[in-house]
Amino acid sequence: MISFQIEGVDRIVRELRARDAALQAGGRRLISEYGAFTHDLTHQLSPYDALELFDDFHMRENIRIETSDDGLSFEVGWREEDFAAEGFAPYYLFQEFGTLHMAAQPSLGPAWNDLEPHFEQDASDLLRNTVVEGR
Repeated sequence: MISFQIEGVDRIVRELRARDAALQAGGRRLISEYGAFTHDLTHQLSPYDALELFDDFHMRENIRIETSDDGLSFEVGWREEDFAAEGFAPYYLFQEFGTLHMAAQPSLGPAWNDLEPHFEQDASDLLRNTVVEGR
C-alpha cells in the first residue's frame, strides 16, 4: 500500500481563495470602468438629434449602462421603451445601421471597437498579475 502525506494544503487553499477574490474584485472594477468608458465614448460619437418640436429628448442623452447583478458584465446602449415612452420609434437602430434612405452613423459599435483592444489587454494583465504572479 502506498500512502501520501501532503503538508501545507490549507495554505494553498487560502492562497487560491485569496487570488480568486482578488480576480473577481479586479474584474468588477474593470467591467465598471469599461462600461463607463463605452458609455462616454458612445455619447461623444452619437450624432446630436435636434428635433425642433421635441427638443427635450435626444438619443445621445438616453444611452443606458447596465451592469449584471454579479458585476462581471455590462451592457451599453438604448432601450426601445425609452423611445416609445416619448412617442418615438427606436430610431437609434436607424442611426446605427442606416436605412435605404440614410447612411448609418454608428456610435456604439465604433466606441466598443476602439475600446476592445484596451479592455482585452487590461483583462489579460489582470489575469496575469492576479492568478499567475499573485499580485
